[in-house]
Amino acid sequence: MSAPTFRERLVIAQQTARWSMANASSRLVAAPGLGWRLLKARADQLLFIPSDMRPVDPSLVEEIAAGQMGLGGVVMELAGGSPFALTGPDRGWARVLNGFSWLGSFRASADPTAVDTARRLVADWCRRNKRRSGGHGIAAEPEVIARRVTSFVVNAGFLLEDADAEFYRMYTRALAGELRALDAASRRAAPGYPSLICAMAVTLVCLATNGNERDLPAAEARLLTQLRQQILADGGHATRNPEIVLELLLDLLPIRQCYAARGLGAPIELVTAIDRMLRHLRVMTIGPGTLARFNGVGAARVEAVATALAVEAVPSQPATQAPGSSGYARLQRGETVVIVDCGRPPGLLQSGLAHAGALSFEMAHGGAGVVVNSGAPGPDHRRAIADARATASHSTLVVDEQSSARLVRSTRLERLLGGLALAGPDSVTASFLEVEGDARLVTQHDGYLTRFGLLHERQLNLREDGYLLEGVDRLRPPHGTLRLPRDLPIAVHFHLPVEARWRTETSGSITIMPAEGPHWRMTVSGARCSVETSTDYAQSQGPTASRQIVARSSTPGETTITWRLERI
Repeated sequence: MSAPTFRERLVIAQQTARWSMANASSRLVAAPGLGWRLLKARADQLLFIPSDMRPVDPSLVEEIAAGQMGLGGVVMELAGGSPFALTGPDRGWARVLNGFSWLGSFRASADPTAVDTARRLVADWCRRNKRRSGGHGIAAEPEVIARRVTSFVVNAGFLLEDADAEFYRMYTRALAGELRALDAASRRAAPGYPSLICAMAVTLVCLATNGNERDLPAAEARLLTQLRQQILADGGHATRNPEIVLELLLDLLPIRQCYAARGLGAPIELVTAIDRMLRHLRVMTIGPGTLARFNGVGAARVEAVATALAVEAVPSQPATQAPGSSGYARLQRGETVVIVDCGRPPGLLQSGLAHAGALSFEMAHGGAGVVVNSGAPGPDHRRAIADARATASHSTLVVDEQSSARLVRSTRLERLLGGLALAGPDSVTASFLEVEGDARLVTQHDGYLTRFGLLHERQLNLREDGYLLEGVDRLRPPHGTLRLPRDLPIAVHFHLPVEARWRTETSGSITIMPAEGPHWRMTVSGARCSVETSTDYAQSQGPTASRQIVARSSTPGETTITWRLERI
């Protein structure tokens, strides 16, 4: 962890000034008497109820009946009271609660009391915030308001069908008030995903409700601007987090559905952005419904991935995908898939969840993981985030137990991003070629250049049949020769899935036994190889003990470690 450089301080100062001005503007916009500056914020009639694509948990209805409420992996005791009167264990629980995305679980339940319970909870929140649209505290965060507005719209059919006149009036008035609050709050939303989710929510309401048609062009323009700024040419997100692409698709696909239902042509820029994102999601899927765990991807979301990809037929991606603007390469031969992080880190303002995983890779065969990264913990395990972001939690090389990137300590930036920014490496290069049917990738980063004068180069070669992955990890100076003042310890990490087993052979090789499919033999040359403890941060129950194969050596300035993963 380090203080920001002079250039980084300038970026932080500029963004903080912009945010302060936007925050002041949002208060003026929301002030009484300035309604002419707002969207009309009418929601007395819903013209179309878009689909809710988010996975549901029907057991939530039973939990409520039993006096409990489990959200975000945390179960809270209600003790006969309202969940909105509770102080959750962390901010993550409160965000999920006040975002109301859990309403879909009531809609999906077969319990005849589900709709009454859902209406009771919605009415409880509305009464508590009757005089304060947008709520207060965590409930008033722009991203939370946007999620709540979206949830109210996509669940309106379920809640309003056969509802009495009193609930109908309360619900539509609350939705109108929330839209007004969202319009103001979106101006102070943090850059990146929070700003985009606000733009999506406003557009959805303009399409789905009566009386907001005149505001659709402005909402649409704001949405397209955010997409232009954040969605990369290959469909990835500016944060380089594949899970954010999934999150965005779960909201963008219903918006596109609204355009069709209203007989309106969706903007071509929106349509092409969705197509690119769907293709990127396929590239980053390493197993059935499982995203490769890079730059903030956490617990597997099989149902959500499957739902997004099943919406429409997307042409299959090539077996091998050279690095695109998102900086990921996909090597595929037969049933073996290897995905590699060979891109620069995201910009400082998009790096709150980024990991120091330069040149790390994941490998699966037939959908079963063989080598993984440790992933990201959920919001209720924030203390583990820094460890999960470290280079040692990724399947790549580490020098002197130091990460290849640095966390930037800035209170102002941390408040804005909700996490520590990450910087470096400055240069990451990659080249792909096919050699006699093999898929070969050569990558390099300079994350250790300033500290140690070393470049890390990794070469991966996946054989034509997919039965052998050969790797070479090399440390060298950029020019000439180098002799360090002291030999530095180095380690190449290969993290194993929690469910995988392993066995050390008398020959010194290590056999990896995935949960399904064939076994794989790992052999290493140029380093001592052993199995060590590790932590898998991306399990739904929280950080879980796991294992990793580690090849350890030392470098005087130039060192080469070769290794092989061969199917047996």
